[in-house]
Amino acid sequence: MNYKHLCLVNLFIGIIAAFGLGVMVGSLANTPTTAEPSISMPASPTPEPTPTATLEPTPTVTFVPRPSPVPDPRPREIWVSLGEFKLTAYCGCTKCCGKWGINRPLDADGRPMVYTANQSIAVEGLTVAADISLLPYGTVLYIDGHKYVVQDCGSAIKGKKLDIYFEHHSDAWAFGVKHREVYIIKRIITQRSTNDERA
Repeated sequence: MNYKHLCLVNLFIGIIAAFGLGVMVGSLANTPTTAEPSISMPASPTPEPTPTATLEPTPTVTFVPRPSPVPDPRPREIWVSLGEFKLTAYCGCTKCCGKWGINRPLDADGRPMVYTANQSIAVEGLTVAADISLLPYGTVLYIDGHKYVVQDCGSAIKGKKLDIYFEHHSDAWAFGVKHREVYIIKRIITQRSTNDERA
């Protein structure tokens, strides 16, 4: 074989190889490629909204000052029992008062004026003689609801004894001897609250 024939053979082989390579390339181009499976990432969960705290309004505290107790200008009266006393009666005569009953002065109506130990004029239904170490002059007593005032004393009137004055000896004698519970009225100052409370 000469050199010319060898060149033609090589050319022919090259054409055939080129054609086969093109067909192969086209075939590969038309072959569908298998897509790699895509890994789907799970979607991130949507965060729930954070609840907003609702602040309650702070209640307003009002302080009311405690009222201070003040003395009540109106005293309260209470009855206090002194216990049971022995009661007798007297008048201004010499039988009841001895020498002190002599030559008593007379009032405008001609009646004898009986001056007591504290220099008061004795009054029936008011004057009473008492032990002034127990009941001083001026002490107001209540016997059976009737008011008497200690204005006199006597040597025989000691302790829980009272001598009630009468104008006439017969009335004093008729009174006799009695035992009664004796009271005084005691006035006390109470504590009350002021009314000027402010909110």
